[in-house]
Amino acid sequence: MRLMTRTADRIENVKTGGAGQSRAVGLFLSRRFDEAAAAYDELLKSDPDNLTFLINRELCLLRTRAPDAAFFDAMIRRVNDLPAQGYLCLAQILFDRGKTAESLVFVDHALAKDADSADACLLKARLLDMAGRDAELYDFMRSVYPRLKRDDRILCLAAYYSALLWNTRQAKFLIKKALKANRPAVLQNEWLYSALIGADLNADIIKYGVEALKTTDKNSAVWLALANAYAAAGEYDTASAAFAAFSRLAPIDDDLRLNWAGVETARRDYAKAFDLLDGVSTMTESVFARMCAVLTDMVAAGETAQAVENARAWRGKRKGDADVDYFCDALTGADRTKPAPLSYVRLTGDLNATDLAARCFDAGRCRIGGVVENAMNALKIPTGLSMNVLDAGCRTGAAAEVLSAFTAPDGALTGTDISQNMLDFADETGLYDELVNVDFVAYCAKNKKRFDAVACVDALMYFSDLTAAFKAVAKALKPRGGFVFSVAPSQVAPCRLERNGTFSHESGFVESCLNFAGFSTVKVVRENLFDSESRPETRLVFAARKRD
Repeated sequence: MRLMTRTADRIENVKTGGAGQSRAVGLFLSRRFDEAAAAYDELLKSDPDNLTFLINRELCLLRTRAPDAAFFDAMIRRVNDLPAQGYLCLAQILFDRGKTAESLVFVDHALAKDADSADACLLKARLLDMAGRDAELYDFMRSVYPRLKRDDRILCLAAYYSALLWNTRQAKFLIKKALKANRPAVLQNEWLYSALIGADLNADIIKYGVEALKTTDKNSAVWLALANAYAAAGEYDTASAAFAAFSRLAPIDDDLRLNWAGVETARRDYAKAFDLLDGVSTMTESVFARMCAVLTDMVAAGETAQAVENARAWRGKRKGDADVDYFCDALTGADRTKPAPLSYVRLTGDLNATDLAARCFDAGRCRIGGVVENAMNALKIPTGLSMNVLDAGCRTGAAAEVLSAFTAPDGALTGTDISQNMLDFADETGLYDELVNVDFVAYCAKNKKRFDAVACVDALMYFSDLTAAFKAVAKALKPRGGFVFSVAPSQVAPCRLERNGTFSHESGFVESCLNFAGFSTVKVVRENLFDSESRPETRLVFAARKRD
């Protein structure tokens, strides 16, 4: 949100001009800025060199349009003769052009001419805030407030900074004073809503915002504050309407698109949410993940045709993006044979780590440890023989406790995962001797005949043909080494890319890949990784042994 009005709220009055000057000032105060500018045009016809009239005319025009380049050049030529309002006008023009350092120079000139100019003080506070000069800003506010504490705008500004300093009580007090001083103006003041947002006073935002709309529904700051407050309150339909009202008054930046898309997702208007996300200027990993989630939600809601259409359009806009290609292949049911890009595997791992950790650390429902133990027992691998064991694609470490029994007393348990977030949770188990942030296939290929056993629970779901992965594991194993792993079962094809972005595999196909890579299958069982009716995650669990 922009935290200050675009131009000064006051214009300078002069003793010349008579009724024409009074009329122009009255029109400005009535917010009839085009008419006020026209009135100053008339005054300038009879007094073309009147600098105050010229400055006031520009202040009127700045409320409705971009600054006039000719005016700016004229002011620069007379820079040594300008009154405070002239310097302030130049500062505002430079601020609007993004030249904050230059703007601050002219603000200081304005304050040197008139130290009690509330407009100059407001702009300087904003500039110091943008520059991150916090100590200087604090000292400036301490010096300004005692002199201008009766100005409602200064009160709102002080309330905002009180909220930022977690002084909610003082913020409320200052807001109360400001409303008492000039309630109609304060209800339209962006600093008021910034203060309320900073103090997390959503109920007050709604109360004051609704009251402000009774005066005018053209204040974008009010609509934006209301949109976010309604969203925080879970009133998503009202929040959606408020975001739409804001968008009719002001440009929609990326942050607003993301917030609005969250509201539309909560409303289950997935098509609108996707359109908003698709308009974000920079495709960050977070935006990519949200677009994938929205398309997945569309399919779950029975809007498959719309989801597929959106996915194809998205792919067309993002040509050459491997992650988008992979996800869209999955969503549209493409017959894909290439594995997932490592960037996609890492991203999904990072995003899902917290949820998976919560499920895996639920000892009453997570069965991964028992599943791995049963597979190791099928290979007749004894515990307590100081083996070196690799947990390939260890994720959050759900198998670590079982595997560590095979490394005792003097062996080592190594875990690898391409997701650092997954490894952070695995590290919390305190059971790994080494954790490596790497693709397990590349790691295995470089660590020949190092391990007595390799476990790979749900780390093969991003591969179509498993042969290359199995060959890498075979290189890392010692002769007759054990290999236990899981895959999602497929009933319709040797391997299939599912709409959730993972591959499923048919048992016979997996066994053929094992045989080609130099393994003998000892046992295959169907197991649930979790005791959960909604998300059991049924898998085919293999126990295999390297032949040589």
